[in-house]
Amino acid sequence: GGGGGSTVVDIDGSILEGGGQILRNSVALSALLGKPIHIHSIRAGRSKPGLKAQHMTGIDLVARMHGGDIEGVKLNSSEVTFRPAAFDPGATHSFVADIGTAGSIGLLIQCSLPTLVFAGVPMRGVLRGGTNVAFSPMVEYVSQVFAPLAARMGVKLHLDVKRRGFFPRGGGEVHLAVEPAAAALAPLVVEERGTVTGVKVWAFHAQRMPEGVAREMLAAATKGLAAALPAVGAAGVEVETELVHLPGGNPCAGLMITATTSTGNVF
Repeated sequence: GGGGGSTVVDIDGSILEGGGQILRNSVALSALLGKPIHIHSIRAGRSKPGLKAQHMTGIDLVARMHGGDIEGVKLNSSEVTFRPAAFDPGATHSFVADIGTAGSIGLLIQCSLPTLVFAGVPMRGVLRGGTNVAFSPMVEYVSQVFAPLAARMGVKLHLDVKRRGFFPRGGGEVHLAVEPAAAALAPLVVEERGTVTGVKVWAFHAQRMPEGVAREMLAAATKGLAAALPAVGAAGVEVETELVHLPGGNPCAGLMITATTSTGNVF
């Protein structure tokens, strides 16, 4: 903690794809290392650059846990300065973060998880926003793909979806539980993809979105997989399908495909 008097690290938010990932990573690492940062040209590569509700909520959550000073956190802002202070787990072992829109809860977890993991105490949070929205990881991806991989490093997190949130209104609610990690995470060694041993196609429709839309998505994905799997040596692998109706939110439909391999990887 205590990075207030250190030299401010200047970060160009337009590097690589110029999206929000550099912002989320930088804020999390700034808090963990106690190093103040100034990020400019935030999301310069996007059609609508600058901070959006999801980014503002993530920065605010990290800042609340670590205290310190923060400047520039307003809608469409292209610059943010963050001077983190020492983390006080006694005052922040539980929290609420409400994006207020359909902004991605999955991306909110990305921004805050590094600080939650090293809090030293169990952390419990209520996250509100979008659970299944475009251009971001659905909560199912976080729980079924990311969480098992992170567990191999010593990161223990659990998601409990209380209510779904879709574009444009959001309104989803996820309860997040994160257990404290050891002093250092175990290295993640993934050198062999392995052979595909199982594939699952999960399609959903919500509210008044006709079931037929999700069925068409499911059928198209299954047909595509039937042609693709032999090419990766998985011709005999059974494709498991599931069609679900999700309550609440706006009319919406979506699809997620996961593949499990012989080396324990999930893609």
